[in-house]
Amino acid sequence: MATDDLKRRLGPGLLAFHFTGGDGITATELGEFLVAAGRALKPKKIQLQVVGIERGSLSVIFRPITKELKNAPIVTAITVATFLSSSTPVQKVTAQMVNNGSIEKVEIVNQNTNIIIMDKTLALGFDEKKAGSGGEVSPRSTSTALAPLQTRARVQTVEMIKEAVGQALEGNLVGRVFDVEGALYFRPDGRRYLVPVRFGTPELKLEHNARYKVRGDLRTSNGQPDEIFISAATLH
Repeated sequence: MATDDLKRRLGPGLLAFHFTGGDGITATELGEFLVAAGRALKPKKIQLQVVGIERGSLSVIFRPITKELKNAPIVTAITVATFLSSSTPVQKVTAQMVNNGSIEKVEIVNQNTNIIIMDKTLALGFDEKKAGSGGEVSPRSTSTALAPLQTRARVQTVEMIKEAVGQALEGNLVGRVFDVEGALYFRPDGRRYLVPVRFGTPELKLEHNARYKVRGDLRTSNGQPDEIFISAATLH
């Protein structure tokens, strides 16, 4: 099923994981992916409720539910941003699926938006990041022998964030804008995170799915990208 057809079939408050290309996903791989997705949402106190699977190119339709937030658009926005984070179990599982040929791409889709979670380019970047860290490090490990590996992985991540912050201040940060349930988010090229857009200039207008070179202030919280104040933007 084409992405545009899937968008038309999704009702309010519904999202879908859309897998395309490759040899196909095994039941084990799909199960591992859904478990990883549930783990990623757990800290947000959001549950993933699967409501259907579409034929053709595999699409898993789901509803994010939570008792903490009653505003459905906010829950949707948090869910989408979570799956685009570079630090969730979803990134590892989808990179493996791409690299072993099961799929070529996986997107998260709602009525208005489709955003790539993982493809061949992002999977390559994921492997390079893991190699640069000295290997895979279990987030649950407390062994002191692994501390240097965890430090190198953390430093590399910090350096990538510092680079993006500097590019934004210089007016050279390039990325794509997405409209998620009426709120705009910015995704820098080559990064797997999405940050809310704030406007330093009220007259500035950005279009959904357009690519821009922006100037602004990419702000962080607890060392991770949190939001971007955009003062100038040009189509790129």
